[in-house]
Amino acid sequence: MTKKLVLETEKTVQQTLSDLARLFKEMAIDEWVPLPEDTGPGYNIKFMWNKKWVPIKSTLQPTKAGNIRMCYRAIHYVWEMQIRGITGVVSQAISEMGLVAISAEDALAEDYALLGLDNNVDAEKIK
Repeated sequence: MTKKLVLETEKTVQQTLSDLARLFKEMAIDEWVPLPEDTGPGYNIKFMWNKKWVPIKSTLQPTKAGNIRMCYRAIHYVWEMQIRGITGVVSQAISEMGLVAISAEDALAEDYALLGLDNNVDAEKIK
């Protein structure tokens, strides 16, 4: 049985968003989106890497602050490995993160969230 690890963090969601902004600036990434889950404490971060959206998602932490911090830590770790010259691991990790299979319903919900729309909005209203 896998042990669930709870991240103890003093950082708030807002502080981690600031940390993410600095990290993405350092990574020369301009396009990124923080997406808190509507129900529960889960958090998603999407960022554009090599012309594709890469999703990072954390749902096991008991708070939004903990989940967004886990996303930050994963992104930071991958970036740190790249700047230390460990490109094979980084390339593989990013490749796998970018190819996470999600259901069509989840993909549509994430697209609506990126547009800032409710999932029930009619397609004609979007046009």
